[in-house]
Amino acid sequence: MREMLVIAQEFSNSGPQVRPGDVIAEAIRRLPFEAEELELLSNGKPRGEVNARWSSRELVEAGWLQKDPNGTSWTVTAKGADALERFPNYTEFANESRRLSNEWRTDREVVRKDQLSSVVLPLNDNHARVLQAAQLFVERGLKQGASVFAPNRSAWAAGPVGELVEHFIDARGAAGTSFVDNLANQLAGASDDARLLMAELVTWQFLPMSHNVLGERKKSERVDAVLAFMQAPVPVPIEVRQAFVGGSFNPGPAMSNSIPEAIHIMIRLLQDWLALPLEEQENALDDPHRWRELVRSAEGNNFPSQRNALLYLVHPAYFTPIVSEGHKEKIRSAFMAEIDGATDDLDDDLFKITIALQQKFGVPAQYYQDPLKSMWFDGPNKDRDVDATLEPEPRATLFDGALRKADAELSDRLNLNIGWLDELIAL
Repeated sequence: MREMLVIAQEFSNSGPQVRPGDVIAEAIRRLPFEAEELELLSNGKPRGEVNARWSSRELVEAGWLQKDPNGTSWTVTAKGADALERFPNYTEFANESRRLSNEWRTDREVVRKDQLSSVVLPLNDNHARVLQAAQLFVERGLKQGASVFAPNRSAWAAGPVGELVEHFIDARGAAGTSFVDNLANQLAGASDDARLLMAELVTWQFLPMSHNVLGERKKSERVDAVLAFMQAPVPVPIEVRQAFVGGSFNPGPAMSNSIPEAIHIMIRLLQDWLALPLEEQENALDDPHRWRELVRSAEGNNFPSQRNALLYLVHPAYFTPIVSEGHKEKIRSAFMAEIDGATDDLDDDLFKITIALQQKFGVPAQYYQDPLKSMWFDGPNKDRDVDATLEPEPRATLFDGALRKADAELSDRLNLNIGWLDELIAL
C-alpha cells in the first residue's frame, strides 16, 4: 500500500495524469506477488492485484490519496506526501492508514455533519445496519468474487453463476408449493457453491425490506432454508443477521411476491458483471451512473422496484431509499424549488433535492414522515396500492391490540421473542 503511494507521487512529478493502472503495474513490477497473492480470482486477475486496487480506498479514507469522480486519475494529497515522510516503515505506514480510515468510518457525528452536503444519509440505525451488511456484498461478492458468507470460497464467480443460469433460469417444470420448494428441485444437481450463491442472492434481495413486509424470523428462516440445500451449510455473518431486524423501505407487493423474477435479474446482472474488465468494474463502483446502466440493462422483467433496490444497495450515498418511480416523480415535483430545476435525470434531481433538504434541516431527509410527507403525498393509503416505498418502520405499541397471548405475527411486528412477550402480557 505504501509503495503505491510512493509510485503515485513519483508519476505525478512527470505529468498531470496519474493513472491507477500504471501505478499498480509498477507496484507489481517492484514487489512481485508471492504465495496466495498469485491465486487467480474469478475475474482472471491475481488476488494481489485485486487487493491492491481495492486497498487504494483506504488511502482515500485516510486522506492521503484523491481520486477523480470517474476513478481514472489519482493525486497524492499534501497529507499523503507528509505520511510518506513520517512513516518510512511499511508496518507503521499501514497501521496509521488503517487507524485514520477506521476513524473516518466510525466517527459518525463528525462525518455526518460533513456529509450533509455531499451524500444521502441513512435515515436511522436500521438503515445503517442494512447498509453495513450490504457493503459485504460489494466488498466480498462484487469486488473479490468470493462468497459473502464464506469469503474463502469463490461463489460470485463464473462457475456458480453459470450453474444458476442452467438450473434456475433455464429450468422448466420444477414442481413445488413455494419458492423454496421449487429451489430444492431446481438446485438438486447444482454444486454447493452454486447453492451458497443462491442463498446469498436471496438474502441480497430481501435485505432492504422493512420488517413490516418480512420480519426478522421469516428472513432468517428463508435464508437458512436455502443454505440447508448445501451438503455443508455455512453460517450467516453477524452483520447480516443484525440487519434482518429492520430494513430500509417497504417495497410494496411486487418485490415480496415475485421473488423468482427478482433473482433472475440478479443472476443476469452478476453474469454481466463478471464479463466486465476489472477497470470497468471499478468504474461501476465509483460511478453510480455506470452502475445504473448495468442494473437497467440486466436481462429480466422491467421490475423498477427491484432494480431501484439494487441501485440503493450498492450506491446508497447517491441513490435514495425510494423504489417507486411514481413516488420519485412526485417528490421531485414537490421539492423542485430546492434546486435550479428539473433535468432529464430523475435520480440526479432527487440526489440534489435530498442534499438541499439535509443542509436545510441538518438531518436526513425523511420523505415518508411529516413534515416532508405531507408536502408531496396525496392520500392516506394510496401507497399501499402500488409497488412503492412506504413509511419507514412506524413504532409499534405493545398494547395496540396486544392484550392476548403472543403469536408469530405480533413477535414479527415488534421484533421481540414470543416467550418474553407472553410473560410481559401476563404481567
